[in-house]
Amino acid sequence: MPLSWQLFFITLSRWFLNCGIRLIYPFLPALSRGMGIPLAELAGLVSLRGFIGFTSPLFGPLSDHWGRRPVLVGAILLFACSAILVVIFPGPLAFALALAGIALSKYIYDPALMGYLGDTVPYARRGRAIAWTELSWGGALLLGGPLFGWVLQAQGWQMPFLWLSVGSVAMAVVLWRALPPPDRRQHPWRGLGPFLGQVRSSRGMAAAIAFIFLLVLGNELLLIVFGRWMEVSFALSLTSLGLASAVIGGGEVLGELTAGWAADRFGKRRTVIVASLACAMSYLLIALPSNLVGALVSLFLVFLCFEIATVSSFPLFTEILPEARAMSLSLVGAAASLARALGDLTGPALSAWGGFAANCWVAASLLLLAVGVLVWGVREGVAAR
Repeated sequence: MPLSWQLFFITLSRWFLNCGIRLIYPFLPALSRGMGIPLAELAGLVSLRGFIGFTSPLFGPLSDHWGRRPVLVGAILLFACSAILVVIFPGPLAFALALAGIALSKYIYDPALMGYLGDTVPYARRGRAIAWTELSWGGALLLGGPLFGWVLQAQGWQMPFLWLSVGSVAMAVVLWRALPPPDRRQHPWRGLGPFLGQVRSSRGMAAAIAFIFLLVLGNELLLIVFGRWMEVSFALSLTSLGLASAVIGGGEVLGELTAGWAADRFGKRRTVIVASLACAMSYLLIALPSNLVGALVSLFLVFLCFEIATVSSFPLFTEILPEARAMSLSLVGAAASLARALGDLTGPALSAWGGFAANCWVAASLLLLAVGVLVWGVREGVAAR
């Protein structure tokens, strides 16, 4: 099957996974009411899934050794089984287990996906290919937000998870047929010890891990509280909140398209630096508006710039340790998961202390620090090693 169709099915499959990750945030108040537990307690459950990312390096070698296709398909099936738990066993415990399984499926899927793209797409065009698959991230809010909100309001808080499970099973079948069978000789695994030795001696790898940690932590401080901020400040219904999430998703989709256009033309590193600085400025602007239109425009800009920075960084990082792409990117994923967990835990407390503006100021500060780390440690292409 042509690579363009493979990328399409990989992206569509990843859309389901990202819906399971992302659509929790804007609907946290509604889900807490559906389960009958306080919002702070539910946010604590969400934070637990971030710690699942610490297991990501354990699964990174899977696709390096066994090939990309079986690992990608297995991750999607794990997602389907996790999502259906919410339907079969409603309640906080099953919801927490489902969140953990959904997070684990993504931490298995994403390094295998990046490894696959690193294997098949030349570096000069890799930014465009990765940006295409990243459309599933913004698309989760752009398309999934309104659908999730409508299903939640019309059919109950459990039903969106049923449809996510059914759709992901269908995509597992399609992906198995679309991707070529694995060639294990192409993905030798020499053991964890030699790889960790490479990591310790690589300034680029250390900088990549620190950069993504600071970038994601700042964004998570905003993301964990924005649903509550929008609902309280502007009295939005569930459907309206879903549409507001779609505005953010639109900013992300545009950011992903922009990253695909800019990263290969102007350089991945340069694009990341410029977009990160613009994102820091956007964080400072977001707390200023006092009306819904201004708030939506500010959120659009924040996620536009954040997505350009994030997507452009992935092809840059694939060349730091190209002989173990999936494993090295799993470490980057583990750093991101730790950032999400810390952001989910501290974001509500920070907002309660200093208001939504406090989250924005801290996020901007973290992003400026991230830019400094990237400038210090990461170079373009093979020089990144």
